[in-house]
Amino acid sequence: MGISLSCRRRLAQGGGMHPAGRRDVPPRRVVLLPSLPAREILLPWEVESSTRMRGGNPSGKGGRTPEKMGRIEMDEEREGKHESVTDREAADDNAERGKPSRSKQEERTQRIVDTAIELAEKGGYARVRLRDVAAKAGVALGTIYKRFPRKEEILVAALDLEVEALRRELRKTPLSCGSDLERITTFFRIVTERLCRRPNLARALIRAVASGEPGVTRNIARFHEKISALIVEELGIDDLSPLAGEDPPRLGERLYLLQMIWFSALVGWAGGLHTETEIFRLVGRAASLLLPPPMASS
Repeated sequence: MGISLSCRRRLAQGGGMHPAGRRDVPPRRVVLLPSLPAREILLPWEVESSTRMRGGNPSGKGGRTPEKMGRIEMDEEREGKHESVTDREAADDNAERGKPSRSKQEERTQRIVDTAIELAEKGGYARVRLRDVAAKAGVALGTIYKRFPRKEEILVAALDLEVEALRRELRKTPLSCGSDLERITTFFRIVTERLCRRPNLARALIRAVASGEPGVTRNIARFHEKISALIVEELGIDDLSPLAGEDPPRLGERLYLLQMIWFSALVGWAGGLHTETEIFRLVGRAASLLLPPPMASS
């Protein structure tokens, strides 16, 4: 077996050959470096920092001692805390200035309710969508959800406005003439006409009140309380007593039951069960049956 040309060249250069024909690997040379003395070695960019920490004196004499450094760090920490408190107070002031004033909030809420009324007048309950209310009122959708989590609450707020307008109207023309039965039936006729003169809006408001949503329940109670207050004010009685259980029933309890019948008839009208005229007839008949004989026959 001959030796290849490359192997011959290696032999000519002085390299050995392994018995199996492979090149001998020369032993590795290990260079031992002398150990450095145990002292602090500063890199060039650390010299300036070290000098500055020692008060400008590289030797450290006459510079800042650990006691002085501790006091300086405590002072700097106190200054930092003071600045952070000041910054928080300034941020709170800016945040407070950024909040809309109460009058602006009330104006925005009024605009939302007015927009819902306008949409309900055009298309009824289904036309009132929170996204459409936000777009038409010029407010963010989140603003509406913050004030009115569901559209029923907007419509109940609109119903409150209707009741307040009714109160102002009744104060201009008080029910001071006629018999007690006539005054009571006239009162419910005026309230019904006031609510039903805009049919789409009235049906939307009544549907919202009768929806049974958990967040609307307290508003329904407030609506009945306002109607009861109007009855007390216009008819000059003490109060309306819901189911007092007395025998014979007091006038307040009778009028409370009459109000429930009227509201049920109103819900029936909103659902197309009967007409507005039939509401008057139902309330009139219920009043003649519920009121005590002296009032019913007077």
